[in-house]
Amino acid sequence: MAVLHLSFGELSFYCCRAAFGAGLSWGLAEDVAVAAVWLARQGRDPAPLLAAALVSLTDGAAEPSVKHEQSEIGTVLMADGKKPLSALVSGPSAADWWQVMKQDPAARLGVRNVDVPGWVIACIAARTGDGSTGTRPSDGPGDVVMSADGSGTRPSGETAHADHVTVDPDAWAIVQRHFRLSLVPSTDASRSAGAGAGLVDTD
Repeated sequence: MAVLHLSFGELSFYCCRAAFGAGLSWGLAEDVAVAAVWLARQGRDPAPLLAAALVSLTDGAAEPSVKHEQSEIGTVLMADGKKPLSALVSGPSAADWWQVMKQDPAARLGVRNVDVPGWVIACIAARTGDGSTGTRPSDGPGDVVMSADGSGTRPSGETAHADHVTVDPDAWAIVQRHFRLSLVPSTDASRSAGAGAGLVDTD
Protein backbone atom coordinates (compact mmCIF):
# COMPACT_ATOMS: atom_id res chain seq x y z
CA MET A 1 0.00 0.00 0.00
CA ALA A 2 1.26 3.47 -0.92
CA VAL A 3 2.70 5.70 1.79
CA LEU A 4 0.36 8.60 2.52
CA HIS A 5 1.83 11.99 3.45
CA LEU A 6 -0.38 14.92 4.47
CA SER A 7 0.50 18.54 5.04
CA PHE A 8 -0.63 19.97 8.36
CA GLY A 9 -3.18 22.07 6.50
CA GLU A 10 -4.66 19.01 4.80
CA LEU A 11 -4.68 17.14 8.10
CA SER A 12 -6.55 19.97 9.82
CA PHE A 13 -9.10 20.26 6.99
CA TYR A 14 -10.02 16.59 6.88
CA CYS A 15 -9.95 15.94 10.63
CA CYS A 16 -12.18 18.92 11.38
CA ARG A 17 -14.79 17.83 8.86
CA ALA A 18 -14.55 14.18 9.85
CA ALA A 19 -15.44 15.16 13.40
CA PHE A 20 -18.32 17.29 12.12
CA GLY A 21 -19.49 14.34 10.04
CA ALA A 22 -19.46 12.23 13.21
CA GLY A 23 -22.00 14.61 14.73
CA LEU A 24 -19.84 16.99 16.75
CA SER A 25 -20.48 20.71 16.82
CA TRP A 26 -18.27 22.86 14.64
CA GLY A 27 -16.43 24.18 17.69
CA LEU A 28 -15.58 20.67 18.93
CA ALA A 29 -14.63 19.68 15.38
CA GLU A 30 -12.11 22.53 15.29
CA ASP A 31 -10.67 21.26 18.58
CA VAL A 32 -10.22 17.85 16.93
CA ALA A 33 -8.20 19.47 14.15
CA VAL A 34 -6.00 21.31 16.66
CA ALA A 35 -5.24 18.11 18.57
CA ALA A 36 -4.51 16.21 15.36
CA VAL A 37 -2.02 18.82 14.20
CA TRP A 38 -0.40 18.92 17.64
CA LEU A 39 0.18 15.17 17.51
CA ALA A 40 1.60 15.48 13.99
CA ARG A 41 4.01 18.20 15.14
CA GLN A 42 5.25 15.79 17.81
CA GLY A 43 6.03 13.30 15.06
CA ARG A 44 3.04 11.08 15.88
CA ASP A 45 0.42 9.86 13.44
CA PRO A 46 -2.95 11.09 14.79
CA ALA A 47 -5.03 8.87 12.51
CA PRO A 48 -5.19 5.70 14.67
CA LEU A 49 -6.30 7.57 17.80
CA LEU A 50 -8.77 9.71 15.89
CA ALA A 51 -10.19 6.76 13.96
CA ALA A 52 -10.77 4.84 17.19
CA ALA A 53 -12.48 7.84 18.80
CA LEU A 54 -14.68 8.49 15.75
CA VAL A 55 -15.83 4.88 15.54
CA SER A 56 -16.47 4.73 19.28
CA LEU A 57 -18.67 7.83 19.10
CA THR A 58 -20.61 7.03 15.93
CA ASP A 59 -21.17 3.38 16.89
CA GLY A 60 -22.70 4.49 20.17
CA ALA A 61 -19.98 2.83 22.25
CA ALA A 62 -18.99 6.11 23.93
CA GLU A 63 -20.97 8.58 26.00
CA PRO A 64 -20.97 12.14 24.59
CA SER A 65 -22.21 13.81 27.78
CA VAL A 66 -19.65 14.93 30.37
CA LYS A 67 -20.28 15.58 34.05
CA HIS A 68 -17.86 16.55 36.79
CA GLU A 69 -17.57 16.01 40.52
CA GLN A 70 -15.10 16.65 43.30
CA SER A 71 -13.34 13.62 44.78
CA GLU A 72 -10.32 12.83 46.93
CA ILE A 73 -8.03 13.32 43.92
CA GLY A 74 -9.57 16.64 42.90
CA THR A 75 -11.87 17.44 40.00
CA VAL A 76 -12.99 14.41 37.99
CA LEU A 77 -14.68 14.41 34.59
CA MET A 78 -16.74 11.33 33.78
CA ALA A 79 -19.45 10.01 31.53
CA ASP A 80 -23.05 10.84 32.30
CA GLY A 81 -23.90 7.17 31.83
CA LYS A 82 -22.37 3.70 31.96
CA LYS A 83 -20.45 3.80 28.68
CA PRO A 84 -16.86 5.05 28.41
CA LEU A 85 -16.59 8.79 27.96
CA SER A 86 -15.96 10.05 24.43
CA ALA A 87 -12.48 11.55 24.10
CA LEU A 88 -13.67 13.81 21.29
CA VAL A 89 -16.05 15.53 23.71
CA SER A 90 -14.12 15.23 26.97
CA GLY A 91 -10.74 16.24 25.53
CA PRO A 92 -11.66 19.89 24.89
CA SER A 93 -13.58 19.99 28.18
CA ALA A 94 -10.55 18.68 30.09
CA ALA A 95 -8.33 21.23 28.32
CA ASP A 96 -10.65 24.05 29.38
CA TRP A 97 -10.65 22.87 32.98
CA TRP A 98 -6.89 22.37 33.11
CA GLN A 99 -6.10 25.73 31.56
CA VAL A 100 -7.72 27.36 34.59
CA MET A 101 -6.84 24.79 37.27
CA LYS A 102 -3.10 24.50 36.54
CA GLN A 103 -2.47 27.87 38.18
CA ASP A 104 -3.07 26.17 41.54
CA PRO A 105 0.04 24.17 42.59
CA ALA A 106 -2.17 21.60 44.31
CA ALA A 107 -4.53 21.11 41.37
CA ARG A 108 -5.38 17.63 40.12
CA LEU A 109 -7.75 16.80 37.29
CA GLY A 110 -8.93 13.32 36.39
CA VAL A 111 -10.78 12.10 33.31
CA ARG A 112 -12.30 8.76 34.20
CA ASN A 113 -12.89 5.82 31.87
CA VAL A 114 -12.38 7.68 28.60
CA ASP A 115 -12.51 5.64 25.39
CA VAL A 116 -9.24 6.97 23.89
CA PRO A 117 -7.02 8.44 26.64
CA GLY A 118 -4.30 9.46 24.20
CA TRP A 119 -6.68 11.86 22.48
CA VAL A 120 -7.50 13.61 25.75
CA ILE A 121 -3.77 13.98 26.43
CA ALA A 122 -3.29 15.58 23.02
CA CYS A 123 -6.16 18.01 23.58
CA ILE A 124 -4.76 19.14 26.92
CA ALA A 125 -1.21 19.41 25.62
CA ALA A 126 -2.25 21.31 22.50
CA ARG A 127 -4.08 23.89 24.66
CA THR A 128 -1.76 24.18 27.67
CA GLY A 129 1.59 22.62 26.78
CA ASP A 130 1.24 20.14 29.64
CA GLY A 131 1.43 16.38 29.35
CA SER A 132 -0.16 13.91 31.74
CA THR A 133 0.69 11.62 34.58
CA GLY A 134 -0.68 8.19 35.36
CA THR A 135 -1.52 7.29 31.79
CA ARG A 136 0.00 6.88 28.38
CA PRO A 137 -1.49 7.38 24.91
CA SER A 138 -3.52 4.33 23.97
CA ASP A 139 -6.53 3.30 21.95
CA GLY A 140 -8.34 1.54 24.81
CA PRO A 141 -10.52 2.86 27.66
CA GLY A 142 -8.62 4.24 30.64
CA ASP A 143 -8.06 7.23 32.89
CA VAL A 144 -6.13 10.46 32.42
CA VAL A 145 -4.78 12.29 35.47
CA MET A 146 -3.24 15.76 35.39
CA SER A 147 -1.23 17.14 38.32
CA ALA A 148 0.17 20.64 38.83
CA ASP A 149 2.78 19.47 41.36
CA GLY A 150 5.42 18.77 38.73
CA SER A 151 4.76 15.05 38.37
CA GLY A 152 3.26 15.51 34.94
CA THR A 153 5.29 15.56 31.75
CA ARG A 154 5.87 18.41 29.34
CA PRO A 155 6.05 17.68 25.61
CA SER A 156 9.26 18.72 23.91
CA GLY A 157 7.50 20.50 21.06
CA GLU A 158 9.97 19.03 18.58
CA THR A 159 8.67 18.22 15.13
CA ALA A 160 9.69 15.07 13.29
CA HIS A 161 8.68 16.57 9.93
CA ALA A 162 8.54 20.32 9.45
CA ASP A 163 5.62 20.32 7.03
CA HIS A 164 3.89 16.93 6.84
CA VAL A 165 2.86 13.76 8.66
CA THR A 166 2.72 10.17 7.42
CA VAL A 167 -0.60 8.55 8.30
CA ASP A 168 -1.66 4.93 8.58
CA PRO A 169 -3.75 4.18 5.45
CA ASP A 170 -6.28 1.97 7.22
CA ALA A 171 -6.89 4.44 10.02
CA TRP A 172 -7.00 7.33 7.56
CA ALA A 173 -9.65 5.49 5.52
CA ILE A 174 -11.86 5.56 8.63
CA VAL A 175 -11.25 9.30 9.05
CA GLN A 176 -12.12 9.79 5.38
CA ARG A 177 -15.32 7.78 5.79
CA HIS A 178 -16.46 10.19 8.49
CA PHE A 179 -15.28 13.15 6.44
CA ARG A 180 -17.63 12.11 3.65
CA LEU A 181 -20.55 12.25 6.09
CA SER A 182 -20.03 16.01 6.26
CA LEU A 183 -20.52 16.47 2.52
CA VAL A 184 -23.78 17.69 1.01
CA PRO A 185 -25.21 15.64 -1.91
CA SER A 186 -24.92 17.45 -5.23
CA THR A 187 -28.55 18.05 -6.24
CA ASP A 188 -30.51 20.99 -7.63
CA ALA A 189 -32.11 21.41 -4.21
CA SER A 190 -28.76 21.58 -2.40
CA ARG A 191 -27.29 23.95 -4.98
CA SER A 192 -30.30 26.27 -4.81
CA ALA A 193 -29.84 26.35 -1.04
CA GLY A 194 -26.29 27.61 -1.51
CA ALA A 195 -24.16 24.47 -1.59
CA GLY A 196 -21.12 24.49 -3.84
CA ALA A 197 -21.14 27.18 -6.53
CA GLY A 198 -24.92 27.41 -6.62
CA LEU A 199 -27.06 26.76 -9.71
CA VAL A 200 -24.81 28.76 -12.03
CA ASP A 201 -21.08 28.09 -11.99
CA THR A 202 -19.24 30.49 -14.32
CA ASP A 203 -15.71 29.93 -12.98
